[in-house]
Amino acid sequence: GCRVASGVWEDPYTGRIVRDAGSLDIDHVVTLKDAFESGGFMWPRERRVEFANDPDNLLAVTASENRSKGSKGPDEWLPKNPDYRCEYISKWMDVKSEYGLTLNSCERTMVEYMMRTCEDGKVPPRPQ
Repeated sequence: GCRVASGVWEDPYTGRIVRDAGSLDIDHVVTLKDAFESGGFMWPRERRVEFANDPDNLLAVTASENRSKGSKGPDEWLPKNPDYRCEYISKWMDVKSEYGLTLNSCERTMVEYMMRTCEDGKVPPRPQ
């Protein structure tokens, strides 16, 4: 029954400062759909609940960015904020690894490209 009354947040996906808690959503970095399709369908209920509530996989972001992302992976969507793209892909891979989730071929190709780009100190472009 608790509600956030006030605060200041930075949306890592846009880099914007947010002062209205009502304009925020909690995003699953690795989406629930992606987790289910990449191995989570075999998990018992307790593991699914653990994944859905894992703070390492949750970010406060603007509702509009959360909806823009939807259930897309990094092969289809990257944050608008170029300074967060490398951290985003690292976080996405950490969660996938922690839960033993697979990558499809498009995800693997994009992640490998992005990791090389980040290692070179460059900003990965957003998928078209």
